[in-house]
Amino acid sequence: MVDNWNIDLEERRKFLGLTQEALAEMVGVSREHFGLVERGREVASPRLQRSIEQELKVQAQLCHCERIACEDCDEDNPPHLHIEGIKAKRLAYGVSRADIIWGIRIPECQLQALERGEQIEAYEDWREAIDSFLYVYRPRCPKQVLIDYVTIRFPHTVKNVTGDGDEHGCIKDIWENVLGVQMNHDFMYREDKKLHNYTALYQLFEITLRFSPKFDSGVLLEMRGAGCRTFEAMLKAQGRSWYDFFERCLEKQGSITRLDIAVDDTIGLLSIPELIEKRKQGLTDFGRMQAVEFHESTLPDRLMEESAEGTADMGATLTIGSPRSPIRFCFYE
Repeated sequence: MVDNWNIDLEERRKFLGLTQEALAEMVGVSREHFGLVERGREVASPRLQRSIEQELKVQAQLCHCERIACEDCDEDNPPHLHIEGIKAKRLAYGVSRADIIWGIRIPECQLQALERGEQIEAYEDWREAIDSFLYVYRPRCPKQVLIDYVTIRFPHTVKNVTGDGDEHGCIKDIWENVLGVQMNHDFMYREDKKLHNYTALYQLFEITLRFSPKFDSGVLLEMRGAGCRTFEAMLKAQGRSWYDFFERCLEKQGSITRLDIAVDDTIGLLSIPELIEKRKQGLTDFGRMQAVEFHESTLPDRLMEESAEGTADMGATLTIGSPRSPIRFCFYE
């Protein structure tokens, strides 16, 4: 989000029919403080910025549901196409200029000219890019981007009298100074469990730390899907974000060895069966990524007759990139 994210905050708020007092109450600040932020006389914290943006998008969604009689937001007729002006389209979704500037990399002066209705160079191209951005951004069909798996390796942060890594000290340091959770043996589980160079396992819910006496291995933090969701709740309670957490990891010389990011496509941006079919016909080009695999699952024969839709198709998975490569994409239904 760019620094001047609030330059049209008042206009967006009024478009959605919200008073300063109402929006301030929604995000948990005083009306006086919100007024100063809106006028640019005080700098909003990143947390407050996120809260305001999220609330504006929620209110835009509610307004959309009141204005448009639709069944799950008919994708063949997205509501923003009923609005002519670029500015009106943007405001109808609670979207700031900063969102569009960042989303399609348009210079701010050109976006302002477009909103005034001026003819600029590449006018139609910019309008089409904005329409495409709003189509993806529409609040009626939200998308989630989640951290789904993460492993981070830390060097020994606490030494014992012999100069080796101190198990208890290292684990306590990561729990309390990185994860922000007080180490409590009444709730944490410890086990002498070997895995590669690691000799001890500590676990709280689905969050695990492994300790190795070898400096190169150090302490390994692992959070799978459920662990990530648990830690998200902890971060929220701490008033922190994933960005704050990763910055703290880097300060502790942590090395991120695996990071899985899941994007929930709830509006059908990609058709996995269609991509697989194009791959079969040799119509796809994935550039340098030569390792491309696909899998289509079907109903067992004994259940075919019971299938309500009379089809064997149950799901499809497309994987791009080798398991040994730094980046790998997995698309699945």
